Amino acid sequence: MRKTPDFGRFLTALRRGTPDRVPPCELSVDTEVKELFLGRSIASPRDDVEFWLRASYDYIIVSTKGQPIPDEVSQEALAYPAGQRVHEHRWAVSGQGAVTSWQTFASYPWITAAQVDYRAVDDLRSLLPDGMMAVANQGPLYSGVWRLMGMEAFSLALVDNPELGAAVYRQVGELSVQIAETNAQTEWVGALWLGDDIAYDKTLLTSPAIFRRYALPYYQRIGEVCRKYNKPLIYHSDGNVLPVLEDLIEEAGIAALHPIEPKAMDIRQVKREYGQRVALIGNVDVDLLSRGTPDAVAARTRELLREIAPGGGYLLGSSNSIPYYVPLANYRAMLDTLARFGEYPSCA
Repeated sequence: MRKTPDFGRFLTALRRGTPDRVPPCELSVDTEVKELFLGRSIASPRDDVEFWLRASYDYIIVSTKGQPIPDEVSQEALAYPAGQRVHEHRWAVSGQGAVTSWQTFASYPWITAAQVDYRAVDDLRSLLPDGMMAVANQGPLYSGVWRLMGMEAFSLALVDNPELGAAVYRQVGELSVQIAETNAQTEWVGALWLGDDIAYDKTLLTSPAIFRRYALPYYQRIGEVCRKYNKPLIYHSDGNVLPVLEDLIEEAGIAALHPIEPKAMDIRQVKREYGQRVALIGNVDVDLLSRGTPDAVAARTRELLREIAPGGGYLLGSSNSIPYYVPLANYRAMLDTLARFGEYPSCA
């Protein structure tokens, strides 16, 4: 695998062009996989940069902590060659969350823009090698609201107390816009990534009308920030986003869509219908990466390179992220196959 990053290659693909080769792209890689890949622990931002560099990415993903969200948390002890480590699992509240009434809205510890922690972004300023940039992941926005309220309480509020739902969206949305403004002005940040979840495998979590009324205006403002500073906006949502993909492209101005979850959308159809207007990222099934063989992962990677990469505007990666339970051999099979067969014009 190459060790020289070229963020220009990454930008060319995001802007639907054809670089010299298909770039690899992930929203996140769990620390456990990074450590197995490097053969040592990740103890500092410098170690993290080394992972993304050695794994042949042209960027490092860095997360900006926005409004704290009280998700459910559990811990799992994992055994690794270097010793045991604890992995933290987080998931959204499905019933009643922290903000379910005007009383809890008033008492919730909302943070201001001045309280946002940008240290993870700032730490990279002197660590990035020539050719590598940071991609700032922020969010969630749409899913931040229902995670704060709990999915059940959120759904009921949209009918019974829409003013409360709108107020929570204002709190989360305004802060999201300000985070985008700060990250976009940072010279070593080359793109913004809005990580959100608006859908499941069949359709959206709410109607398109609800999405357009409450969340889309903030998406539009974040898109305007990205255009102002000439920083591409990458958008993540699991599930089937086709009911509002036109809005995401035309109204929010997203440059790229991630991760094209295989059980939710056919990447060939998305490429045919939208590939001239938005770049595509991902689609290597996490289930395959987790439970398949290296040969099966390599075969799927080659299939995507043959069928989706031609014409440009494609970045190869998983259908969500690289969680700790993906075997290192499978993750390497995807990257090694991309390194071997991902060069244009063949990509076969």
